[in-house]
This record gives sequence, C-alpha cells and structure tokens, in this order.
Amino acid sequence: MVAIRVLLGCIALLGCSPADSREAPAMQAAQPPQHEEASSGSVRDTSRAVAFLDYMRSTVRTTQGVFDTSKGGAWDVDSVLSYISADGVEVFDVNTGPDSLYTIALLREELVNREGSAFTRFVHLGFVLALPPQYSALSFSNDGEDVVVDVTFIYRLRFRLEDGRLQLVRLEHRRYRDV
Repeated sequence: MVAIRVLLGCIALLGCSPADSREAPAMQAAQPPQHEEASSGSVRDTSRAVAFLDYMRSTVRTTQGVFDTSKGGAWDVDSVLSYISADGVEVFDVNTGPDSLYTIALLREELVNREGSAFTRFVHLGFVLALPPQYSALSFSNDGEDVVVDVTFIYRLRFRLEDGRLQLVRLEHRRYRDV
C-alpha cells in the first residue's frame, strides 16, 4: 500500500499543530482480530473492513487546512457500493440528528453527483482516516453477528456478513461540531 504524505498546517476543527505533520502509513490496525461466523463455524476476518477503510482514505488529496469535500471522494462508485449492504446503509451524524437509510440507488446518486449528506460523510471518513493515528486509529469489536470498527472517537462503522462477505450496514459520525 502506498503511504500518503500528510501535511497538516493547523487543522482547527481537530486541534492539530504543525508537529502533527508526518508520513501516514497505510491502514494497519495492529493485526485486526479474526471473528467466527456463528452459523457455519467458518472463520472470517476484518480484512474486508480494513480494505474498505483503506479505499476511502486512498482518494483524499490533502488533509492540510479545513475539511473540504472537493479534496476527496474521487472513488470508483461501483467499488464503494460493492462494500455496502444489499439493504443499504444507515448514516447517522450526531450533529444533524436521526438516522437516514440510504438504499444502493440513493447512495449511488449522491456519490455520482458528489453532493448530499451521505457523500459528505463518506468523504469526511476518508479525510479522518488520512490523519495521524491519534485521529485515525482503528479498533475492532464484535456486537452479536456484526463487526464494529471504531475510528478513534470520530466514527463507528458496523459491518455484517452477507453472502460470505462483510458489508457496511451503518456509518456513524460521533463527534460534535465536526463537519
């Protein structure tokens, strides 16, 4: 994986200082744990979730300055959608209120048009993932059948096994007054 050079001037929204500028390694969460699938007994791991997060991070052009949707989100839309549950994805932002369920069609529309609440959330997730580890460290846990990934205190993602693959079913932005 290619490392991204993260140049941070002063990111007021996250309180970074110039000392935070550094080379950010590709996503590696100290060996994500493997999780067992209860129904078949086969072992599944979190590598698909990590691959999704790495892909989201990979298109961020810069984290210098304040968050701007024009600095990320240049994904292949079908690639992003391949990680989303067939039932869609719930998107929650602590700053704006109730959950919104985005069907694949609605999410595709926002990603193609590069606008809308879900598009902004996905770009911001990539932006946060490209920041130094104090903002982008990953932790993994199980919640019943789901794999939960926390991106520090800023995001929580929930993946569920569908047809043998972990698929994103929920994206939560959990930090007040971020974008």
